[in-house]
Amino acid sequence: MEYPINYDFGTNWQTKIVPFLEHPKVLRAITRGVNGYLNNFPLCKKKYKQNTPPARYSSKDLHVMLMDRKEEIQMKKLRKEKKLPKDFLAFERKSKKNTDDDDESWIRIMEWQNEILEPYTCWDAEVVIFTMIHSG
Repeated sequence: MEYPINYDFGTNWQTKIVPFLEHPKVLRAITRGVNGYLNNFPLCKKKYKQNTPPARYSSKDLHVMLMDRKEEIQMKKLRKEKKLPKDFLAFERKSKKNTDDDDESWIRIMEWQNEILEPYTCWDAEVVIFTMIHSG
């Protein structure tokens, strides 16, 4: 019995997928769909960012859980290798001491962490990072 082969989106993302995503009708449909989904979550301020996989925006998606786990592992790795920005680490230490504005500090830390991790979590890099994490 032959099993179906999953399409390798990571390998083909820039060459075969992105050109379709940039078509105005496709982009409009994806943007409406993702933003419509996100509107179901009143506290969510995210909007669809062009050329990102729509699965990244799903809070109930296995992809998001996997990405969260990979981001946590990558942050630990960057911390261990002393590659995190000094101002980020200082802010993180300061906010751990200051309990008055926990929510605002936490939000800023999460935004900053997303900025730090962006080069590691773009669609093209996901396959590489996943391989790195699971191979050693």
